[in-house]
Amino acid sequence: MATDSVVDEAPTSVIEWSQATGITWIGGVLAVLLLLHLLASWAEKKGWIHYRRGGGKGTGAAMSNALAEFEAVLNPAAEHRIVEEHSQAILRSEIGQSLGDEEGAVDLQSD
Repeated sequence: MATDSVVDEAPTSVIEWSQATGITWIGGVLAVLLLLHLLASWAEKKGWIHYRRGGGKGTGAAMSNALAEFEAVLNPAAEHRIVEEHSQAILRSEIGQSLGDEEGAVDLQSD
């Protein structure tokens, strides 16, 4: 009988110890994530990185270009459209700069 009670207690203490270890690990990971968040927020305030506010110029355009290139790989007929859009963007920029527009945004479709 005495040995049965010892055997019954051992798994309970192992389970309790593993739960405590798991909770400690989860807490540690959350603490590290919080510290990384605070560090990134501080670096953003200093102007070193763009973290939450996104203020990077052209980030949406970069993603659009990446997806367009991916589409060109999957659909070779789309490559012509991508090349044409790129040449239109260069032409718009050159015309805008020659007209003194800072951003070079000229509407080529208007009459």
